Amino acid sequence: MRIIKKYSNRRMYDTTTKKSVTVADIAVMVAQGQRFQVIDKKSGEDLTTLTLAQIVVHQEKDKKGLAAVALLLRELIEKGRSSVPEFLERSVLGALETISLTREKAHMMVQELLEKRKISIHEGERLLKSLLDKAEESRQVLEKRITLEIQKVIDRMEIATMAEIKKLRSEITALNEKIKALVDVPSLDRE
Repeated sequence: MRIIKKYSNRRMYDTTTKKSVTVADIAVMVAQGQRFQVIDKKSGEDLTTLTLAQIVVHQEKDKKGLAAVALLLRELIEKGRSSVPEFLERSVLGALETISLTREKAHMMVQELLEKRKISIHEGERLLKSLLDKAEESRQVLEKRITLEIQKVIDRMEIATMAEIKKLRSEITALNEKIKALVDVPSLDRE
């Protein structure tokens, strides 16, 4: 496990690579699945959780999506009586599978949390609606992305779309009618 020492001036030092690191560098380590611990150099206090929270805030700030983080943190503070793992199970777990989430799976997840008395009936109803709404939203986003990617491939391959084929068929029909009309008209030269 890599040890990152954090100094009082907010600088961080990776003891493995013997180099200074930034919050962005640590975000890359997280993305790569590397295990690490951030420790306050002076007190020896574990600052890993705080650093991970900083990463989330920085990433959301860059995306201008602080509302989602604020909502998540507010919910965590309001539910302070429960442990962080329970909070994550209730609030975040469902979001991980929203794309493949079916109505039946959502009902089963909420029912299980109700049976374990981890949420109230009202919270269960709210969670179910939220999960299903997120699943539908994710499905729509995914569908749009797939459609755009397919269109890009078609454009690169220069393959005609159905709309273009219909237009060509219509133009061919119109041309055939004009040719037929020209052929059926007696020519002045033949008389």
